[in-house]
Amino acid sequence: MRKHISVLLAIAIVVSMLTAGFVNRSYAEETTVTIVTADLGYANETAVGEVSQGGVTITFDKGSGANDPKYYTSGTAIRVYANNTVTFAASAPITAIKVTYSAEGFVGNFSADSGTYTLNDTVATWTGSANSVVWTNNITKGNARFQKIEVTFSGAGGTEPSPTATSTGSTAPTDPGDILDALYALGDNDALEGKYTLTGKITSVDTAYNAQFKNITVTIVVDGYDDKPVKCYRLKGDGVDALKVNDVITVEGALKKYKGTPEFDEGCELKSVVPAPTESAEPQPTPSTPEEILNALYALGKNEAMEGEYTLTGKITKINTAYSTDHKNITVTIVVDGFEDKPVQCFRLAGEGADTLKVDDVITVKGKLKNYNGTPEFDAACQLLAVVPASDPEPTGTSEPQPTPSTAEEILNALYALEKGEALEGTYTLSGVITQVNTPYNAQYKDVTVTIVVGNMTDKPIMCYRLAGDGADSIAVGDTITVSGLLKKYHKDGQPDICEFDSGCSLDKVVKAQQPQPGTGDLAVTSFAALLVLALSAALVLRRKKA
Repeated sequence: MRKHISVLLAIAIVVSMLTAGFVNRSYAEETTVTIVTADLGYANETAVGEVSQGGVTITFDKGSGANDPKYYTSGTAIRVYANNTVTFAASAPITAIKVTYSAEGFVGNFSADSGTYTLNDTVATWTGSANSVVWTNNITKGNARFQKIEVTFSGAGGTEPSPTATSTGSTAPTDPGDILDALYALGDNDALEGKYTLTGKITSVDTAYNAQFKNITVTIVVDGYDDKPVKCYRLKGDGVDALKVNDVITVEGALKKYKGTPEFDEGCELKSVVPAPTESAEPQPTPSTPEEILNALYALGKNEAMEGEYTLTGKITKINTAYSTDHKNITVTIVVDGFEDKPVQCFRLAGEGADTLKVDDVITVKGKLKNYNGTPEFDAACQLLAVVPASDPEPTGTSEPQPTPSTAEEILNALYALEKGEALEGTYTLSGVITQVNTPYNAQYKDVTVTIVVGNMTDKPIMCYRLAGDGADSIAVGDTITVSGLLKKYHKDGQPDICEFDSGCSLDKVVKAQQPQPGTGDLAVTSFAALLVLALSAALVLRRKKA
């Protein structure tokens, strides 16, 4: 009998030990997901949005930049441009990120919204602990090329809870008020578990419908909860292309608080729409006169657009972004005669003659009109239909025409006196000492970007942007170079203006920096003695001729 009791006791002890082991089993396992961008199957020049693999989601976004991130087969990499953002997210807290950039043409100066970002040559690493991490490329020109991405994340950690008898299914809130209270009680970047459904009226269209990605971002307010608006980020589904303010919609998806904003997460779905009631008044006629068009444009809400295309004629008051030879467009601001208080930006204006536009030219533009983040503008791809060049001022008896700058000092003074975005007419040639190599030599495009100082004018440095020519691959700080090309004052909002030789400038001559040689003092004495002998010889020859 004692033997049986001992055996049963032993079994009980083993079972209790195993049970304790299972109850306390940790499920915090570290996982690294590796993504090679060349293996993603993108065609050349494809705009990249979201990449997902193995529990990791990476979102490439235009941010406040001018260009969308794109994949190029040349270099087999995703190119991230100035002010683009890259958001890393995983199914558990991220502890490390490693990105390998292409060394060819690399330009990057990223910052992260949390943790520690470091760059060693062309390999960037991030360490910290966050559910999502946002990198921003803080550059003015060029791009960073993502070839390989490694994201390491770990499980929630702790011990796996043992089941309890009091657990009786989901305790997720279903009442709209309870859902909103739970959502607003979240900490930054926390999320509610599962999916939820809310019905509310659209109070703003935050991002207009994107035909490429078939989504829209709106903000809704649930009836009776005006103090708890909810953003519906990248909402998709039938009918999203026609949503407008005051429509009542039902949305389903995951809820989270992103950087303080309570929102339905990306991927939320539109379940139903009750269009806003139409006004009983007769429909307003389509604006046709410049006054009607401008009034309708200025009456738009932020990120709203007018239906159809319109044409306006106005005088250029500003060159916002200089003509791009790569994209063959320019951004200018025009004012229609008589409506100086209603300027219109022409964003990425294209068409014959766009490359020579200047302030005071009168142009006719056709395209879609919208309010982009508070700026009334013709949307990208607007077309230049006609140009009346600014007339040259009539000569007067008291003022003579200004001569074309010729000396280095005159050229630099004229360059630095330009308004932002303007350029000097014609081409110029300057020689100066390289003080900085801004972008290393690009073997693919055979160019380099450097900064030079002409003579002793250290207060007027000049960037030589994408300088090309024999010897461009070997120039270095301290070398004296001669450069020819167009001179302009490059401008981009939010960035300092840059006086520069424009893209396509040519390297005409290189004088390598002289390294001090041993015995230079003796050499100088010897050289002086030789010159003295030559001088005496010349004097003797002259004396001999006189005789």
